Order: sequence, then structure tokens, then C-alpha cells
Amino acid sequence: MEEFVRAINSVSKKYLKTSIGKVTEITETTCTVEREHLSELLDVRLNAVVGDFESSFIVYPKINSEVLVVEIENNPQETAIIKYTEIDRVTIQIDEFEVDCNKQGLSVGNKGESFKTIVNDLIDELNKILVIQGNTINVPAMNAIKKRFNKVLK
Repeated sequence: MEEFVRAINSVSKKYLKTSIGKVTEITETTCTVEREHLSELLDVRLNAVVGDFESSFIVYPKINSEVLVVEIENNPQETAIIKYTEIDRVTIQIDEFEVDCNKQGLSVGNKGESFKTIVNDLIDELNKILVIQGNTINVPAMNAIKKRFNKVLK
């Protein structure tokens, strides 16, 4: 009997245990997943490995969206999301370079500088150009371009 149990355990450890559920709450690095006819999963990782890294790529699922969750090393207390039906936000960090994308727009920054601020400053300075001979800069058109940039950038 003992050999049978060992054989079953060795076979079952080869397969990943997965489940599907709905995201009910999200923190910076984890979420809570409610499953039908099963217990709620708390502290489900958004990334497979938890830690303070200089580089990261995090996908934040949308509240009430369905996700596929996997057990890490066959430990039901350690779970991570591996697939999403809908996402709310994506962040990328590589050292000081950061990208943050959600429905409000895109934020890109590096070493204390914001891409949106740089674009706005550039257009403001271009609007100050005074041409003595010929056509001057079209300030309303430049401001319209600035507004279009600001719709995309946050």
C-alpha cells in the first residue's frame, strides 16, 4: 500500500493544480480570488515571485474579471495568476525607467523626468517662437496637438 501511495503522489506532483475564479480585491502585489463551490484564495500573487526587484512587469486584473490561478510547488497556500480575461493596468519598471498604462492613459518616466511634461514644455516653447519674415508658428494648431498628446499621456 505504501508503494501505491508513493506512486500516486509522484504522478500527481507532475501536474499543475489550476483553478478559475473572479478577482474581488487587488493590492500592489496580490489579489483575492473567489471561486465557485471552492474556498476563496487570499494573497494570490500577481507575479510568480515575490520580492523587491529593480525590474518588474506587473499585470493588474480588472475587478470581477476571471483569472486562471496556479498553485506554486503544489502548495495551496502559494498561488499566482497566469491568465486574465480582462486587465485594468500594466506597469513596467527597469531600474529608473517606468511605464504605467491604464484606461486613463500612458505614463512614461525616467530618472525623474516625465514624457508628458517634456512634450508639454516643448510645445509651450515652440509656441513662443516669433518669426520676423514669413509665417509664424500656428499656436492654435500646436495647442491642439498638445491636447491630443494629453489625451494619450497621463
